[in-house]
Amino acid sequence: MPNYYPSDKQIQNLFAFLNDSKNYLTTSREITHFITQFGQSSDLITACFYAHQESYLDFRAEFPRILYVLSGQVTAWIDSDKQCELEAGHLIFANADTHIEYESHATDTKIVSIYIKREFINEKAHYFAQSNGQMENYVFANFGLLNSQNDPLILQIPTDSDADFSILFLSKFILARQRAMIFPIFLWMLTNLDNYLPQMSNGQSSQHILQLIDRELTSISLDSLAQELGYSPSYTSKMIRKNFHMTFQEIVMDKKIERAKWLLTHSTESINLVSENVGFADKSYFYKLFKQKVGMTPKQYRQATPLA
Repeated sequence: MPNYYPSDKQIQNLFAFLNDSKNYLTTSREITHFITQFGQSSDLITACFYAHQESYLDFRAEFPRILYVLSGQVTAWIDSDKQCELEAGHLIFANADTHIEYESHATDTKIVSIYIKREFINEKAHYFAQSNGQMENYVFANFGLLNSQNDPLILQIPTDSDADFSILFLSKFILARQRAMIFPIFLWMLTNLDNYLPQMSNGQSSQHILQLIDRELTSISLDSLAQELGYSPSYTSKMIRKNFHMTFQEIVMDKKIERAKWLLTHSTESINLVSENVGFADKSYFYKLFKQKVGMTPKQYRQATPLA
């Protein structure tokens, strides 16, 4: 994903927007109304609001979301049992099942909240399935097709960094409903955030591990991957889950389905042959998994998607 470089005028307009109090929601009632409207809208798959609100908010929503503290200090309770002290630069990625409550401790507390319906991620499933970025894999696992139930991801990034700017520009493009720009800016943000993730253990890069999986996708196993890396299968499994927020099996199955989708729309091979070519020995399992992840059978998918 190439970097996005905003112009000086865009930066000036962004900060003018952030400094205008009229652009902030200030009560729990306003926020609840905003979330309800977003849920009922069939046209919107992303939404954003800026909050400078009451001291306490019980944050319930049925969508994956990103919370970013612009200023001030906040105590957050995640799923009622995990307490976090947050300040400017703290960022939370939470899936739809996460319950968040927070309390502000400063009059200047401001928070950006970005809501994402699963369609936004699933429309780009082919891109995410082939991605080597850790944040992109996390988002695909937790916000997209797999709907993994991982703990929220909490990061702290420097203000005035590229990551900070990318979050703010993403929110602004979402508010302006400039849909053509939202996904590129979203990827720019994820690329920047990769720099603030914990490093992989023992010097292994996420890209190297994903490349190994892609290279041997049809036959790879956890044991063979562990042998290639020089670790035990147990350690390899834990390392993958910690760093990708997905299990080894989830990564492999998702990549196989995405490869099958490509073959269905770029070749005239029979569906049974496609199943074999992506590494499924059990054709009935392939059909079941494909429908579960894609929402239609392989035949229906091929019929609905013109041959490229």
